Amino acid sequence: MVLPDEQWKSREVARLLALVETERRYWQEIVANLPVPVAILNRSLAVVSANRLFRTTYGVSLEDLNTKRITDIIPAPSLAAAVQSMYDNGAVPEPMLFETEAGKRVRVTLQQHRDWDEDAVDALVTIEELPEESAKLPAAVPAVIWTALLPSLDFTFLSPSAEPVTGLPAADWKFYDRIEEADRDAVRAIYTQAISAGSGMYSAEFRLAGRKRWFRETVRVQDGALHGVLTDVTGRRAMDEHLLQAQRVDALAGFSGRAAHDLNNPLMIVNGYGEEVLAAMPEADPHRADMTQVMDAAKRISDITAGLQAFARKPAAPASLSQFPVADAIGDQSAKHLLALGDATEFQAVVKAIIAAMDGAPVTTRAAELTVRDLTIGAQPVEPGSYVLVRIECQASEPLKRPLFESPHLRPELAKAFRTIESWGGSCWTSPDNRVIRILLKRAVEAVPEPVAVEPPTKSEPKRILVVDDEMGIRTLMRKILLREGYTVVEAGGGAEALAILEKQPVDLLLTDVIMPEITGRQVAEKAVALYPAIKVLYVSGYTDETLVETGKYPPGSQLLQKPFTLNSLLKKVGEVLGQ
Repeated sequence: MVLPDEQWKSREVARLLALVETERRYWQEIVANLPVPVAILNRSLAVVSANRLFRTTYGVSLEDLNTKRITDIIPAPSLAAAVQSMYDNGAVPEPMLFETEAGKRVRVTLQQHRDWDEDAVDALVTIEELPEESAKLPAAVPAVIWTALLPSLDFTFLSPSAEPVTGLPAADWKFYDRIEEADRDAVRAIYTQAISAGSGMYSAEFRLAGRKRWFRETVRVQDGALHGVLTDVTGRRAMDEHLLQAQRVDALAGFSGRAAHDLNNPLMIVNGYGEEVLAAMPEADPHRADMTQVMDAAKRISDITAGLQAFARKPAAPASLSQFPVADAIGDQSAKHLLALGDATEFQAVVKAIIAAMDGAPVTTRAAELTVRDLTIGAQPVEPGSYVLVRIECQASEPLKRPLFESPHLRPELAKAFRTIESWGGSCWTSPDNRVIRILLKRAVEAVPEPVAVEPPTKSEPKRILVVDDEMGIRTLMRKILLREGYTVVEAGGGAEALAILEKQPVDLLLTDVIMPEITGRQVAEKAVALYPAIKVLYVSGYTDETLVETGKYPPGSQLLQKPFTLNSLLKKVGEVLGQ
């Protein structure tokens, strides 16, 4: 320790100053050879000192010191404001991202610097050049990447793909002004939350101003800036919209069909008993004209339900397609595996939608069974197992211009078909030239119940008919008419009761409603055919139409009688089904 009254010799002072100067030169040499551009700025933002790399990188000669300003190198008003704020308030900002006058992206770090004179404070600036982000993505990737400074949200980097992807020139990219006004508030709320959080990924979907296409943008905060990636999602939104529209139509069709079914039940009772009363009335009965008016009113209501049924009815597959997908192209055994996932009619609808999307071009179809052990479709691995692969090839002279399942003009039927394949756990994809579409569905073996060994009724006995309907009035009416014709009739008020009867005794004909709670008529029929292969099935319904029976939705040999029907048409149909 040097005491206050101690006298220093001039030689000792000179030696001490020499040590300090040596240390100063030592550190200056280190700074001069740093692999990062470093400079010191004064309050006027002039470069008063700079290391060798800074001078060579940004063209600053020794003669330029004290005259060249940092804003001549990085033309960003926010940088000047940050330096001034640090001088005035001593607040050191977070690292900032800018673009130099030469177009290079840089990260700028500011620090306070005190010279040997403790009272003098300067700004030490470090500039780190960043790699071009556009080089990180292949040129063919349809995405835009950008960086915007916080809090101003001025774009400091915009990838060259900006205008090709969006159609918006780079000069028109103003952060919120680029977004369609109707979408702006929602996007602003999401990005404000992202900036406040300071971490994590946030996404928004919007249209660009004056453009109808939709884009999805994902942003994150890092190094004092907001970074984003923008992609075009117009095609995906179009698919979602078409699918939603298809679902709405399906829901309305389902409601119409159910309404027709519910109206047809009381109509059957009115028509059936009306026929009975009218037939029993003498021609001179004064009330016969009144009863005729009742029957005419019932007929007009029947016409209304027929209109509802026409709206709910699905069109039958064309003849050229009705034989395709299951039995002929795949084989009977494979057809059973597919039917365990989705029935023949649904699979036909899927194939029909795909073929229709080819705009009438001729196609060829093939199918094969295969075992998958190690397969990836897109980025998704396929679960090992046994599959059926259906191949649909377009024979047009020119290939499709774009993949069917990525087109922004995707038809609702095609969107629904794609979702149906997904719901079955399958996959659908196109070849690189968009000429071949492949559908991969996992096999699912259905257990076939063994027939119950029960002696069939003898031919001398009256034909036994099991009438199944949850509407008691209709069930009672049909029983009355059938008993009158000499048939033996057993009744069941629902599917569970019908199955209990079938397990105990055989019948010649199952006469069942299609739509019933808990267990449907189709499920009852399938069990009945499994127990008694020779049994005949006649469906009655105000909901389903004949095309579903014709296309194989119900067991072979089944027939359908549409509600409302007359009593004579019921007897005629029963005799036809029983071969009488």
